[in-house]
Amino acid sequence: MKATELRIGNYVFTDEIISIILGIYHDGRISTSEYEGGDLVDFIEPIPLTEEWLLKFGGKRDESNDVYLPVSNGIDIRLYLKEDHVLLCKGQVLPIAEYRHIKHIHSIQNLYFALTGEELIIKR
Repeated sequence: MKATELRIGNYVFTDEIISIILGIYHDGRISTSEYEGGDLVDFIEPIPLTEEWLLKFGGKRDESNDVYLPVSNGIDIRLYLKEDHVLLCKGQVLPIAEYRHIKHIHSIQNLYFALTGEELIIKR
């Protein structure tokens, strides 16, 4: 992984333990909830994006039993996890954008923040 892919608050694996990024420093060091200030980039692994993780973030199931993450309360915008991509939709049926590069938790956290200005955190 590259440090430039990460933001403070992202969930990652360090030594197969779920960690939270606490600091990213200009010299390449990274601090996590498990390790402080080391050169951890080589030891950090992304967490695969799964339906289980979307549900942890407050995801829901629609009428077709597909899992989605609500993005906006005022307008029905949803992030759906499909087999090889993430689909941004208005409601259940109107696709707006497709993201083929989003395959990990930190990437969905970053996209969610870009769309809402809010952090995506574990809710259950």
